[in-house]
Amino acid sequence: MSESKASRFAKNVAVAFAAQTISLVASVLTSLLIPKLLGVEQFSYWQLFMFYSGYVGFFHFGMSDGIYLRYGGKELDELDKPLIGSQYRLMLLWQTVICAVLLPVVVLTTASPERRLVWICIAVYLLLANTCWFWGYVYQAANRTRVYSLSTIISKVAFILCIAFLLFTRQRRFEIYIVLFVVSQLAASLYCLIKSRSFIFAGGVSPGRSLREAWINIRVGINLTVSNIASSLILGIGRIFVDMTQTITEFGLLSFAISLTNFFLQFISQVSMVMFPALRQIEPDKAKQLFVSLRKNSSFLLCFVMVLFIPMRKLLGMWLPQYEVSLGYMSWLLPVCVFDGKMQLLYSTYLKVLRKERSLLAINAVSLVTSTVLCAVSVFVVKSLNALVLAMVFCVALRSILANMAISRNYRISMDGVTAWECVLSAVFIAANMCFSLWKAGIIYFAVYCVYLVANRRELTEILQKISKYRGRL
Repeated sequence: MSESKASRFAKNVAVAFAAQTISLVASVLTSLLIPKLLGVEQFSYWQLFMFYSGYVGFFHFGMSDGIYLRYGGKELDELDKPLIGSQYRLMLLWQTVICAVLLPVVVLTTASPERRLVWICIAVYLLLANTCWFWGYVYQAANRTRVYSLSTIISKVAFILCIAFLLFTRQRRFEIYIVLFVVSQLAASLYCLIKSRSFIFAGGVSPGRSLREAWINIRVGINLTVSNIASSLILGIGRIFVDMTQTITEFGLLSFAISLTNFFLQFISQVSMVMFPALRQIEPDKAKQLFVSLRKNSSFLLCFVMVLFIPMRKLLGMWLPQYEVSLGYMSWLLPVCVFDGKMQLLYSTYLKVLRKERSLLAINAVSLVTSTVLCAVSVFVVKSLNALVLAMVFCVALRSILANMAISRNYRISMDGVTAWECVLSAVFIAANMCFSLWKAGIIYFAVYCVYLVANRRELTEILQKISKYRGRL
């Protein structure tokens, strides 16, 4: 990697981490302060909006992903601005038609006024978010991820300011929180539109050429789009079943536990966003060496997250005692950070770099089918939300292992022992929390984690030496 590219990569990472730090602050506010003020039922409707709005990305039908995959690694000046601008206008047109046709049907068939408001806001959010993501993918493909990261900063800072006002005025209705969340996304979308005006207003593309290009982008990207939706539904399908069969409060309690486990994963998603264009620009052998190193070394940090569970649960229990049920779910859900973290940081990114979108789709599809079956049995047969949570963790772990196997086979390398350690540590964490008190479970897990560190002390020593050398240069 040249010095200029290395400098750009470092800047992209810095801005991405800044964006994710602000996103983390917003997440803390939404997950810790809003539930404190709203109460369980009102907060559950907020969770309902956040959950279903997470699937609006499907409605670009792969176009954004296709552009991301086809142009990943190119410079911004090399992109065909009129052609890409025509793709955005076409995408915006069909999404508007979809909302105009489907929204009245959903609203008229929904009895609850609270749910009607949720669906109306989701429709507006669909148009705004997909606009932001479309241009975010264009700039990510050209290794200008700072633009997308800055749009994230704008939306999150705007929402943080809104939350501060709502908390100061002690607003206790979920509706105003949802509306201001959508307004914050509007600010980010406007920023992306301003940055991309040279694309949007570039003319000279015939409708026929625009449609042909759209078909190519959709054909290339649909595998990744469906794969991403399937990946999200591995955990989401269980929440859908809960929404179908349980009260809104029970849905909110489970959703709160899942949102807490996603705190740490937010940082990883930003790093993976920066890694994709960078990996497309380095030699395959170096990418392979980096994969082997990160696959082993990232587990030290990911598995350490579970060590922090005891103080985290104690603090959360004192702050939000009405969410004790959610914290109980979290004690079983936390291993998701290990397996989903590996998936976001490494496996999904590398499968995209290797242009193995179909393999990624197959892995996610198998995991989703397994999750659907196990979650359905848990909810409709066993009728246990605890069984549902265990099914979710199992399926996330299954996806991670299958993806590791696929990449290892492609690079013709063997599976390392770290995967087995991740499974053992996760099983110990869940079993200890099921059978023992909080402190005893924590001590048991920490002891096994120390055994893991001793067993892999050579790799751990190498990491610490590299960190020490890096700090010496600063």
